[in-house]
Amino acid sequence: MGVTNSNKLTDVSSIQCNGNFNVILALSASPDIVNSPTDIVLILDKSGSMAGVPFESLKAGARAFIDIIDESTDGTNDGTIGSGSAIGIVGFSSTATEESPLTTSVSQLNFALDNMVAGGSTNHQAAFALVLSMMDFANGKAKVMVMFTDGKTTSGFPPEPTAKLARDKGVLIYCIGLTGVGGIDVTTLEQWASQPSASYVSIAPTPADLELIFAELAANISKPGATGIVVQGRILQLSVTLTNVCPNRDIAMAVILTEKPENINRGMKVFKIPAHNSQKCRNILVKNIIFILPEDGLDICRSRNFSAQALAHYTSTDYFCSSECTVPM
Repeated sequence: MGVTNSNKLTDVSSIQCNGNFNVILALSASPDIVNSPTDIVLILDKSGSMAGVPFESLKAGARAFIDIIDESTDGTNDGTIGSGSAIGIVGFSSTATEESPLTTSVSQLNFALDNMVAGGSTNHQAAFALVLSMMDFANGKAKVMVMFTDGKTTSGFPPEPTAKLARDKGVLIYCIGLTGVGGIDVTTLEQWASQPSASYVSIAPTPADLELIFAELAANISKPGATGIVVQGRILQLSVTLTNVCPNRDIAMAVILTEKPENINRGMKVFKIPAHNSQKCRNILVKNIIFILPEDGLDICRSRNFSAQALAHYTSTDYFCSSECTVPM
């Protein structure tokens, strides 16, 4: 569920044949609220540092979020959140306040936003705790928290234990940070949020970016996530040594991979090898040439045989020590 892009993460460093491992991609959206009812609570920072333009921008972003959820759950902006989902609003400063309980009424949510006023310190823990008390974990709905803040914790208890309790209960936590007078501790937001943090933490450099970020987040939450992905195939890596390469000569090289005994062409890689500036001719090792090969629905552990043919030429004059080489797999 990507608000921002990210690296791919795996839970192991190596795998045996027929083994399994998990890959985390920062690209999917979950839960799918169109088919799975979801309780969403917006947790909005109303501390004194938010007063003025930032707070009005925050309210505009929250309204955009609510409108997108409204339309995505029943196909229209009819003022009612459909498909069994609901949205609530919690505001926090020195303490936390339930601005609106979980509801399907867009007008009730907008009324709550209109009446929020900024002022006070920043107590994140109180906000997380209040949202937990609002959520009915027996109703079978997915649970989402969206925490917005423009600064660091200045009052109350440490927030991380309460955020962890929410995550342990299966709550997805998004954290949106606005860089402002109070500063943003991105590492702390990443500790509170669900993982991978690149999918659940977003930083808005200015108040003007808030509406866009809220809109993107609502759109992502509304889309079905990618689940049950199965990847079958093998990665073949080889290296080729070019012998007696003269200095100051660029080389064009191709590697053709063939599967034996059927002589099936499985792929070709083409490279340009930059010229070296040694005083005399030398060997050049081209490392980590990778081919990704499908298994065609067959046994992934079966033995397969390949040969690799390397062809190389100076960019101006033909050159190579031999026309074909067999590379051990």
